[in-house]
Amino acid sequence: MLRNASEVDISKFESLSYRFGFPLPYGDTNIKTFTTIHNENELHYDGISSDNPRKVPRIITFYVEDCPDPKEQGGAFLITNCIAGFDVLPSNIKDILRVTKQHFYGYPYKLKYKKEILEWSFAIPTVGIFNGKELLRMHIPSGRSTVIHSKNKDLVYSGAHDLCFRLEGLNGQESIEIYDLIRKKIMEKRITKRIMFEKGDLLIVDNKKAFHGREFVKRPQSRLLHRIQLLEEKFLNDN
Repeated sequence: MLRNASEVDISKFESLSYRFGFPLPYGDTNIKTFTTIHNENELHYDGISSDNPRKVPRIITFYVEDCPDPKEQGGAFLITNCIAGFDVLPSNIKDILRVTKQHFYGYPYKLKYKKEILEWSFAIPTVGIFNGKELLRMHIPSGRSTVIHSKNKDLVYSGAHDLCFRLEGLNGQESIEIYDLIRKKIMEKRITKRIMFEKGDLLIVDNKKAFHGREFVKRPQSRLLHRIQLLEEKFLNDN
């Protein structure tokens, strides 16, 4: 984290970012720009839906060109140490997660209607290995707007992201109980940090061993934030 990097602009942000890997392009640009926020962003890692591990970003960089004060408006940035997050879980939950996949339905959420589309999307293991250590690798529903889906009691609906989840072999209530326990444990201050973004901030995130997200906002906000996703290998369209 580099606070108030007043000498930085978009060009310098790009140059700095490319020291950490090869950019994953968004059409004809390598930068994804966000101009508004209107809800929370649940803890996750980028590339969660990718069927090619080489296209899961190794590093993510963020440049805050402008933003309101999160202390007044909400929307603090969250970053979680996924190794410490797994380590702190009870042994019985670890055992369940080691053999359980997280199923996603109606993903990506921007292409569907609220609470209606329940089509199968994909599944991922909930536990991974990084440098010989186990770590969490999943999407963590916030709990704020997480309920059992009204049309399918095996699914958990997330109002924040407008999609559904299921922990393999469990019903909706059982999944919610595990999500709640995980969230309670990993939200400890030593595991999940809250960052109050200020204008000019630069943040570099290790996407392979961290989750990131955003806390609830009181009302829609204008915010100018830029993101670059960086791969370990150069992106090739035919891969």
